[in-house]
Amino acid sequence: MQHAAMLTMETLVSAVDTNGAFELVAQHLPPFSDRRALDLLGTEYLCSYVLSGAIALSSEGATVMLRAGDLFLLRPRRSLVYWNPCVAPAQLLLIVASSRDGVLPRDRSTDIVLREPKACDTS
Repeated sequence: MQHAAMLTMETLVSAVDTNGAFELVAQHLPPFSDRRALDLLGTEYLCSYVLSGAIALSSEGATVMLRAGDLFLLRPRRSLVYWNPCVAPAQLLLIVASSRDGVLPRDRSTDIVLREPKACDTS
């Protein structure tokens, strides 16, 4: 079966609207979507909230599955790859925020995933 749907992105709030503080983007990932890469700059944080469906996300050699209701925070100077390996489409909210003063928090703890990720239907 072929899935003709395409990845779509819609900027809900632009960085211009927030004086560079953050940007809010809605994203639709069709079933079995291609992998997308993202590199964060030195002062950018990425927060991804899964509204529906599920996504796979790889960063720093680890891969997790995130389902509806899961939240992921990626710290500055990191890169990630994400995709939808499932039969159902996924809807995400992405928030990219910059440190206003360019200073990073001293806490160098690992990225955060809330709730235990579970696998999706890939058949």
